[in-house]
Amino acid sequence: MATYVLETFSAGERKKLPEITAKAADAIELWLTQSIDYAMGKINVHPQNEGENG
Repeated sequence: MATYVLETFSAGERKKLPEITAKAADAIELWLTQSIDYAMGKINVHPQNEGENG
């Protein structure tokens, strides 16, 4: 487990980092300005349902 968690990012994962970090920043902003429940409801959506909460 520790080896997997501490591995370097693969090329595919590195490519996704800008999107992932932007989404994380959005989640933090919503948490701080709204509530954790609101942030989770907006951020943790199934990809096919993304348009429903946005």
